[in-house]
Amino acid sequence: MTLPAWVRPDELKPAPEPLLPVQAFVNTRNLDTGTDVLAEAGTGNEWLHLSGLLGPEVTAGAGDLRARRGSRRQPGR
Repeated sequence: MTLPAWVRPDELKPAPEPLLPVQAFVNTRNLDTGTDVLAEAGTGNEWLHLSGLLGPEVTAGAGDLRARRGSRRQPGR
């Protein structure tokens, strides 16, 4: 199975559609490496555009990216 470019290349157990975008969104933050695709405007906007979660004519600002990062928070953290 070939995964879309917006799915992490190290994803061992990709979720079936239509859950794959949700899994990939949650996994934009990698706790093992301490990286976050949505931390910077360039990589965050690129990922959001590629995944289809942001229209091609729209650019997410710092507040937008902060809100998206906040929506990934796990309960109790």
